[in-house]
Amino acid sequence: MSALGQKRTLLRDGRARDFVALRMMNLKRPTENDFEINVASGGVEAIFKPTNSHYSFNRLVDEKDIARFGPISTARVRHAGATGDTADYSSGDVEAMALRLASDAVRRR
Repeated sequence: MSALGQKRTLLRDGRARDFVALRMMNLKRPTENDFEINVASGGVEAIFKPTNSHYSFNRLVDEKDIARFGPISTARVRHAGATGDTADYSSGDVEAMALRLASDAVRRR
């Protein structure tokens, strides 16, 4: 989980200034079992169950686009959980796994 911590620093002239430091803590890694994959004719939805985040992908139809980008578009993301994000999970890891699982599901159909 990324957390913001405040740090008070004294400047040369003796004034105190608060700085916000970003520090990375141990982030959880998503697993395949954390996702529910729903395939429809026009696209795929990957739901990240721990945070109820929805990753929606459209199927690509143009052969050149498929060759260049793969079978689906980039994700539209809606975080419907209480935290409004991926909570204790790396957002990049969650989105990458959602893309991989959605692509695999489209290729199997």
